[in-house]
Amino acid sequence: MIGQADFVVVDLGAMGSSILYQLAKRGAHAIGIDRFAPPGAGPTVRKRNSFC
Repeated sequence: MIGQADFVVVDLGAMGSSILYQLAKRGAHAIGIDRFAPPGAGPTVRKRNSFC
């Protein structure tokens, strides 16, 4: 199907890429969108106490 998808994954960092891979592996029509080129090339920022 052209122009249709079962899932759209936004942000293709480590988690988004893994999710997109698993969806495609299971036969889902999935599209990945990332604001960086190439996808997944954005910065990873770690902050102290970011999880509450």
